[in-house]
Amino acid sequence: MSRTPDWIGKTVRLYFPRAHRVQGNPTFGRLTSVADTERREITFSGFDSAWGTKNSGAICDLLLNADGSLRLAGDPVIASWDHAIAQASQVTAAEMRVWAVDQPLCVRNAAESRPVERDLQRALMAGFGCGAYSSNLGNPCWQPGARIWDFVQALDENGYLQNPMAIPAATSGRYYFECYPHPALLGLFDLDHIIKYKVHHRNKDEWRRIIDLLRSLTDRDLPVVNIRSFVREDLVQNKANEDKLDAIVSAYTAAYWWRFGAKRSTMIGDLTTGYIVTPHSHRTYAALAKVFDGRMNIKGSADGLRATETVLEKTPTARSLPSISAGNNGSPVEPPDGWSPTVELTATDTSNIWRTSRGAVINSWMDAQRMTGWRLWVRFLEEDGQPAVLFVPFGSQGSQQCGMKTSSLNRSLWSFMVADAVRTNPLHFPVCYRYEEIR
Repeated sequence: MSRTPDWIGKTVRLYFPRAHRVQGNPTFGRLTSVADTERREITFSGFDSAWGTKNSGAICDLLLNADGSLRLAGDPVIASWDHAIAQASQVTAAEMRVWAVDQPLCVRNAAESRPVERDLQRALMAGFGCGAYSSNLGNPCWQPGARIWDFVQALDENGYLQNPMAIPAATSGRYYFECYPHPALLGLFDLDHIIKYKVHHRNKDEWRRIIDLLRSLTDRDLPVVNIRSFVREDLVQNKANEDKLDAIVSAYTAAYWWRFGAKRSTMIGDLTTGYIVTPHSHRTYAALAKVFDGRMNIKGSADGLRATETVLEKTPTARSLPSISAGNNGSPVEPPDGWSPTVELTATDTSNIWRTSRGAVINSWMDAQRMTGWRLWVRFLEEDGQPAVLFVPFGSQGSQQCGMKTSSLNRSLWSFMVADAVRTNPLHFPVCYRYEEIR
């Protein structure tokens, strides 16, 4: 059970001697006169990371007011990796700062998904439509040289601790943890289903819905008093603003975790193979507890950087993989090169991406001569982590049906991405692709 700091709700100013500006976690000093001291702040930072190297993310800072409310330090900003790493490296006067990062930080598995991602899908997909993208060391987002490790290293070297259970009710220190906006929104607002506000859904009603929900944070138990200064009713639906909203949700998740602890949020998974901290509702908590029994709110520290280094030598490469047949989907690592230029993929349902039941071609860039004897990789360029989905021929009737299905490796991921796709309301994704002959 978390404890609310006894100074919340009171007018406070924290003053600390200049001598206490130290590397790593700051320490409390005795109160001195204003002339000899400076005020320190408590900041909750949300980083909707760029995941890959080509895209930018966004950062939002929420400051704690003396009365226990929050305020935006300014509008969320678009953040390249260089900008985020500079922020993580910055020595600030803040008595406490907590980063919530919307990207996996503990990744040890060579392929497929982390256990926390598989179990989140089991817990929340059927009832709430919530899944998670796969993270693994075969993905360039977590391979050696990936910028996430530079970011983590900058945090570690600046005294930040990846110790999620130490954050609730803390009065000082520097911390960071992994979060995920989709289940966070379910928990914060007690929703029945995830909000389809992502730009590729082109859903104005769902965009309107998340705007209204975030604007309502002015009236929550933990209010953000100036949230409407950025989250305006007419905020344009585009990728930059989508990233900024995700950064706000991430920052609020950090503050919410600190303020209410395990009473209203949960850390699922473990500190070795991967975890996520998320607000919960009564309903989502029940669903999570059923699947994550014994793997919730585990105390201790994680070290995503060194954990990755321990398994790099075991990570398979594309060249080392054996060939697979149409009857053996296996667990291949996505190819490192040979990808096409960008095209648009249209999804009209969760199965065939070649043509409709009436014979109308859906994606004209697909090669009709490669519906048998070939497999097709498709990388989604504007999705978190730029996930790659593998499609294979229909096993028994590929030549007659002239189509492809997702492999068993990616089926749950694909279902999550295109769950609401229908012929009358298709989804559109910028992608690149690569064919591989099955030998």
